[in-house]
Amino acid sequence: MRRRGAAAASLRASRAPAATIADLPDELLARCLEPLDQGERLGSAALVSKQFYRACALLPVDVSITGPWQDSEAAQARLHARLHARLLALRSVLSKHAPPVRSLRFHSHARGAKGQKEIALLVACLGLCSGHLQQLQIKERVPLPLSCLPPLRGLRQLWRPRLCAFPLRLPVGIAQLAALKDLTLEGSAVQFEGQALPPGITQLRLEDMESTRLPAQLSSLRSLARLELDCQALKAGSLRLLGGLPALTAVYLLPFVGRRLAGLGLEAATQLQQLNANLSPEAVAGLDAVLPALQHLGTLRSPFPTSLASAALVSRRFCRVCATLPLDVSLHDRAATRLLRVRASWRARLQGQLLSLCAYLAKHAPPVRSLRFSSSAAGAAGQEEMAVLAGCLGLCSAAGSPLQRLHIEACVPPVINCMCGLSALQQLQLSAVDGAAASTLRLPPSFSQLTALADVELKGRTVQFEGHALPPGITRLRLEDWESTQLPRQLSTLRSLARMELECRALEPGNLRLLGSLPSLTSLRLVSLESPLAGLEAATQLQQLEIDGISSSEETDALEAVLPALQRLSILSLSFAEPQPLPPSLASLPRLERLCVKCVRPAGGEGGGDAPSLPPGPWPSLRYLAVPWLVLHTNVSTLRSALALEHLSCFGLPEPGGEDAPSRSRWGVFWSYVEDLPALRCLCIHCPDGLNDDLLSPALTKALLVLADRRPALRRHFLGYPAFFSDLLTMADIPASPSAYALYYTF
Repeated sequence: MRRRGAAAASLRASRAPAATIADLPDELLARCLEPLDQGERLGSAALVSKQFYRACALLPVDVSITGPWQDSEAAQARLHARLHARLLALRSVLSKHAPPVRSLRFHSHARGAKGQKEIALLVACLGLCSGHLQQLQIKERVPLPLSCLPPLRGLRQLWRPRLCAFPLRLPVGIAQLAALKDLTLEGSAVQFEGQALPPGITQLRLEDMESTRLPAQLSSLRSLARLELDCQALKAGSLRLLGGLPALTAVYLLPFVGRRLAGLGLEAATQLQQLNANLSPEAVAGLDAVLPALQHLGTLRSPFPTSLASAALVSRRFCRVCATLPLDVSLHDRAATRLLRVRASWRARLQGQLLSLCAYLAKHAPPVRSLRFSSSAAGAAGQEEMAVLAGCLGLCSAAGSPLQRLHIEACVPPVINCMCGLSALQQLQLSAVDGAAASTLRLPPSFSQLTALADVELKGRTVQFEGHALPPGITRLRLEDWESTQLPRQLSTLRSLARMELECRALEPGNLRLLGSLPSLTSLRLVSLESPLAGLEAATQLQQLEIDGISSSEETDALEAVLPALQRLSILSLSFAEPQPLPPSLASLPRLERLCVKCVRPAGGEGGGDAPSLPPGPWPSLRYLAVPWLVLHTNVSTLRSALALEHLSCFGLPEPGGEDAPSRSRWGVFWSYVEDLPALRCLCIHCPDGLNDDLLSPALTKALLVLADRRPALRRHFLGYPAFFSDLLTMADIPASPSAYALYYTF
């Protein structure tokens, strides 16, 4: 009998219904729904069932009721009706369900009776928020009675910016907001009726247009660390009160205070470590009197572009100190605009800056660390600018300035002779190209004296080296030459050159053989190379090769003839202007680890052909692969031999194609391949034109969800920045966290 009873009990237990999501407590279900954003919770999840509705009501809500200024009265009336309806709906929801409102933002331009109605409804809503509200921002034209604030015991941030000039009175009960940390108050006059303020305030922004003294209640803020002041009518000695705030370390003086710094008593705040002030020339004398007392001051900032416009004007001692600090100078005319009047104004401004820099260098000889100059001036104006710039560089050379980086971009060729004394120069960029215009760039024999030079970029219609050698320490060189038919023979002296980029449009066949004489050259990039690749097979030392702009089958055949000699290649990137068949010798490279294939015009588009196919394997060493989607999903059988593949990148969104059986079959075969590839650690989908949820097809969403369920450890990233492929070629390993990519999100 006992056995029969036990058997019956186990049978009933086996027939008992399985637990479902409906059996979860509301609190646990709310935690499951918390990762959803507010719109998804209230617009979708809350409509599933009553249980989901109750769970969503337990999660905090962020409310924003705002409306922009409208010019017409009819538009203002419609806006007021919309804001009024939202306030009524919010009051109804709060009174019926009491959801925990975490933040409330209200902006309104209504005045008179309409504004008073809105404020009355807002006060009613604040009374229903109880102690959950943490952030409150109110901007209105009808004053809000602040007596409604004391019950908000959980309030941490209160922003009360000024939309209209009226007095702001804070009631006695404001001191009861013990959780308040961040307070912003703006008004024609700010008055505190109580004797104290909330003791926990650490940041305060105060804008007062009429008061002549700081409120005495500020002395009770023993935890205040940051203070922003914009008070227009302060009298002498008003800032002495700041000396009684022991935790105050940062003060920001906004324009009206910064213009009247003398005599305000800021020297009493000896504990300050950071001072930001909008200093006018009239305030400099006051700063000179204040700074000696601020012995703990570590940061002095003003909105001027350099310290020369503020701190150097304080006194002779400050001028001497600023003259010893390294300068980073950037001068440009921003002449991209088509308005001739604006362009002339920018050019005149640039000429004035050049003359000022030359005078300052001649008088003080400061250490210039970097100089960047960009101008679109041509003819006599450009030559005049180059003459002044040459004078500046000559002064830097004469003073032994530690100039490390120099970038000059102009229509007129820069004067190179003045650079020979820059013994510390490490990075040099010279460009005589502006749009479709270009000039000849000549480098004198003395150019080889720049022994510290390591990084060089040269651009011009033709680039000519007049000496017999180049600086021996160059490790990276980018050469853009539009008309030269021969590579400069001086390149053979660069024994330390490791990376080279060539954009030479008129080279004759066989010129690339010179690269074989560079023993340290391991990385080469060819951009818009409108000549055959003959001779590249001599550069057998190459380990990384990037070729951009392959546009014909003849160039592909030339690459096929070159690749068998490059047995040390481990990184290869090919960019096709139109779909072309890939060279069959790709699979025979024994050390190839990273392969990127890009196609500017996708297959099947206007003028495009079929998708290029990968050559048959084996691919024993391939670890990183980035190819377009059409190449990827049509070559799964070829990739099955790449057993070491760790990083698979797809250019473009995967799509199942048509409804025919072959398309559906290839779609399923690809995702099965991704699931079964044992070494795969990361799947990337690169979308350079942007990505949003509307672009994800149901088939792709389902495939990614199934993949996440079957291979949870596999990283799945959507990426969207143009430099992704170049980063893929240089990264040491797959990033441990998605933040290492500029990605949209992880699926």
